[in-house]
Amino acid sequence: MRAWIFFCTMLVVSLFFETAFSQSGSPEDLLVPNLDQADAERLVLVHSDEEAKAFFSAHLREAFGLKSMMPDTSRISNKSKTSQASTPSLEWTEIGGRLTGELAAKQLAFRLALAANGDDPANLRTLLDRTHEQRAWLFAGNAHPELNRAVRLAIVLSDFAETASEMATASLIEPYGQYLDRAYPQFTGSESSWLAIAEREGSPGIRRRLMAFWDENSTARLDLSEAEKQAFASHYFHKRLKPVLLAQVTASAIRAEAAAEQYARTEWINLKTWPDKIRETKGLTRLCGTWQWTIHNHQHHQDQKIAMVFPPPDTAAFAGPRPVKTVVLGDAIYLRWEFQGVIQEDSLLFTGEGQRVEGSFVNSSGAWGSIMGKRTAACAQ
Repeated sequence: MRAWIFFCTMLVVSLFFETAFSQSGSPEDLLVPNLDQADAERLVLVHSDEEAKAFFSAHLREAFGLKSMMPDTSRISNKSKTSQASTPSLEWTEIGGRLTGELAAKQLAFRLALAANGDDPANLRTLLDRTHEQRAWLFAGNAHPELNRAVRLAIVLSDFAETASEMATASLIEPYGQYLDRAYPQFTGSESSWLAIAEREGSPGIRRRLMAFWDENSTARLDLSEAEKQAFASHYFHKRLKPVLLAQVTASAIRAEAAAEQYARTEWINLKTWPDKIRETKGLTRLCGTWQWTIHNHQHHQDQKIAMVFPPPDTAAFAGPRPVKTVVLGDAIYLRWEFQGVIQEDSLLFTGEGQRVEGSFVNSSGAWGSIMGKRTAACAQ
C-alpha cells in the first residue's frame, strides 16, 4: 500500500510540475504577434465590440496561430453538454474581442505619435477623420484615457494650419505676445493653463484666448481686418503653443501605446492558456461536492474522519477551508494547504468512477500518511 501511495505521489507531483512549466511558456510566447499590413488596414474599420469579436474570429485567430486551440462550438454535438457546461464563463471570442480592441488602441497611438512627429496638420487631420468612429468605441466608458488626451490635443493641432496672411501692423506682434504671456503664463499645472483649455474646450477655447487681445485693446483694433487678427493668432499659436502641444501629444501617445501593449499581452496570455483553463475548470467541477475523508497519520498512528466540501469552480465566496492550490489532471489530484504556519500537500487519485479518492499527504511538520475518501453529496449548484 505504501509503495502505491508513493507512486501516486510522484505521479501527481510530476504531472503538476509539467503543467506549471507548460503554462509559463517562453518569453517569446508572451509577446503579442504583429499585425500584417492587410489586417492593420482592416482594423481601422472596427467600430464596436461585436465587430472586434468578428474581426478576431475572421482574421486574428488564424493569423496568430490560435485556430487549433479552441474548437468551433457549432460543430459540437448535443451529446457534449457536459463539456460545454464546464467551459469558463469568459468566452473565447470575448477575450479575442478585447485583444482586438487593445490592438486597435495601440495602432492608433502609434500612428498618432508618428503624425505628430511629422508636423503635418493635414496628415494628422486625415488620421483623426479616418478613426472618428473607432475612437468613439475605444473611448466608451472612459477607456484609454491617455489616448483620449492625446487625441483631444491632436484635434487642436490639426485645426490650426499656418496662414499666409500678412500682418500689416508688425509693430503689434510684440505687445500681442506679451499680453498673452502675461494673461496666460502657465502651460501645465493649472486649470487655466493652455493645455487644460485645449483638453477641456478644444480649439474654440484656444481661439477665444488668442483673440482676447483685440477685445481688451480697443486702440489696437483700429484698421485691422479679421484676416489680420487671425494671422496674429496663427503666428502666436505656431511659435509658442504648437511645440508644447506636439510634445504633449507625442508623450501621451507613447504612454497610451505602452498601456495598450500591456493590456493586449494580458489578453494574449488568456488566449494562449485557454485550453488549460478549460481543463482546470473541468477538473474542479469533477472534484466539486461533499466528501467523507478518512486520514491516517503514520506519525501518530491515528485515524481522523473529516467532511471535505469543494465548491463549484466559479464560486468566489466560500466560508469553509479551501486549498491555496488545486490541480486536477485526468484522475490525478494535487492539493496544497496552508494553515497555522504548516504547509500540507495532498496527492490523490479518483477511483470508483470518480466517487472515491485514494492517496497520501505530507506536511511541513513531519506528518505523513494516507487518505481515503468517498463522495457523500453532489456538487452544490
